[in-house]
Amino acid sequence: MLRRLAIAAALVVCATQVEAETPEEFYRGKIIKLVMSAGEGGGYGTYVNAIVPYMQRYLPGNPKIIVQHMQGAGGLVAANNLYNVLPRDGSVFALIHRAAVSTAALFEKKNIRFDPTKFGWIGSMNDEKSVCAVWHTVPVKTFQDLLTTPIPMSGLGPGGDTDVYTNLLNNVFGTKMKLVTGYHSGGDMDLAIERGEVAGRCGWSWSTLISTKADWVAEKKVVLLLQMALEKHPDLPDVPLIGEFATTDEQRQILDVLLSPQLMGRPLLMPPDVPPERLAAMRAAFVSSMSDPQFIAGAKEINLETSMVTGERLEAMIKHLFAMPEDIVKKAAAAQDSPKR
Repeated sequence: MLRRLAIAAALVVCATQVEAETPEEFYRGKIIKLVMSAGEGGGYGTYVNAIVPYMQRYLPGNPKIIVQHMQGAGGLVAANNLYNVLPRDGSVFALIHRAAVSTAALFEKKNIRFDPTKFGWIGSMNDEKSVCAVWHTVPVKTFQDLLTTPIPMSGLGPGGDTDVYTNLLNNVFGTKMKLVTGYHSGGDMDLAIERGEVAGRCGWSWSTLISTKADWVAEKKVVLLLQMALEKHPDLPDVPLIGEFATTDEQRQILDVLLSPQLMGRPLLMPPDVPPERLAAMRAAFVSSMSDPQFIAGAKEINLETSMVTGERLEAMIKHLFAMPEDIVKKAAAAQDSPKR
C-alpha cells in the first residue's frame, strides 16, 4: 500500500513539473517536426525553406526544425495526421494546403477526420491571390475561350485549390475544363504543363508562380486568364477577377465562401490542445520571423511574396467561415465538387 502511495505521489510531482515547464525549457535541445502537405520544389517548399531558419532562431530554446513531407489528397492526409496521430505537446506544427483545412472540411468531404476550429493557428506567410493560367501554345487566351474550348487542367486532389477552383468554374460558369487530378506536387504539375500533358492549372498561387517560375511570367510562357480572388493583386491590374463574370447574388455568395480562405495563403498550424503557452510561443516566433529585416530582404531576393497574417486573424476567419448559413454552404459545396459520373 505504501509503495502504491509513493508511486502516485511521484506521478503527481511529475505532472506538476510538466505543467510548470516554460516554453524555453520545453523546446531547448528538442527536434521539432514541421509537417508539409506539399512536395519539394514548389511554392510551399520555397516558403518553408525561407522561414525555418528564423523560426529556429526565435523559438524559445532554439530547437532544431526538421521538415517531413506528408503528401496526399491535396492536404487531407497531413491534416488528418496532425489532428489524430501526431503529438499535441507542441513538438509538431504543419504547413497544409489552405483549402484542405478550410472549405474541404466545411463541406464535409470524404475522409475528413478533423475540425479546423480546434487547430492551433500560428499564422500565414502571405494573403494569397491565385490565378488560372495556361501554357502559351494552348488555344485559350481569355475567360470567354474557356466557355467553348475543352482543355485538360492539372490538380492535386480534392482538398487542393487546383481542384476546387477548376470545378467552381465548370459548375458555376459553364467552362469546359477537364480536371486531371492526383499530381503529387506543384513541381509535378509544372512538368506536366511543360510537356503538354495538361494545358495549365487554376488555383495557381501568384506568389508560387513568381517565386518558382519567374521566367515563365517574364517570357510570357503562361497566359493569365483570371484572378481567383476577392480583390485584385496590385501586380495584375489587367487580369480580370472571376467576380467580374458573376451575374447573380447566388454566384457572388458562392465566390465569397470559396475565395475567403485565400487569406490563409500559407497557413502554419498546430494540433488541437497544444498547451496555450507553447502555441503563444510559436505565434510570437512567427511574428518575429516575418518581421526580421534579413528574412524580408532574403524573400525579396528570390521573389517570395510575403504579407504576414497573424494566427488570431486566421482563427477568426475560420470561425466566421464555419458560422455561415447552411444553404450558402451547401451551394458552395456543390459548386466546388467534381461532377458525378
